[in-house]
Amino acid sequence: MVLLSKTRAHGNVQGRKYVAGYPIALPENRNREGALDMKNIMLLGGVFLLTGCPGHGDRMVGRESTTAFIKDNQVCVMSPLEPQERITAIQINSDNSDSLYKIFDDKPVYIPKGECLPVFGFKFASGKRYNFAYDVQSDKSVSHLVVAEFSYPKE
Repeated sequence: MVLLSKTRAHGNVQGRKYVAGYPIALPENRNREGALDMKNIMLLGGVFLLTGCPGHGDRMVGRESTTAFIKDNQVCVMSPLEPQERITAIQINSDNSDSLYKIFDDKPVYIPKGECLPVFGFKFASGKRYNFAYDVQSDKSVSHLVVAEFSYPKE
């Protein structure tokens, strides 16, 4: 009995933990700390599985900004294309549901640098905001997007 009393006096009893010199009784389930660690590990693993990782098929597409303005009463998106670059698709979106999406992989279009990129007869409304995206392919580099934003002035 004396030995047991000395052991308890020194705090070496199972189910008791000291924090900042004060004894704290642990709950009946002594594996609770381990269970929390395992729960956190499982949660973290689940987050990684759900978010995924960039792989071979998940390449990021580069973007190049250009300007859009009105020239001769027409919307002009300035071409930044180099001689080896060709446009293979266009997408125009507005604040409302007006949009244009056109693909021409079989006949890519080249517009010299500094000229207006085609808008293919898209009808612009005054006071609306528009986003342009041109898919550009090149023999020398990977594809990228040429993007622009434009607000059509109110009349």
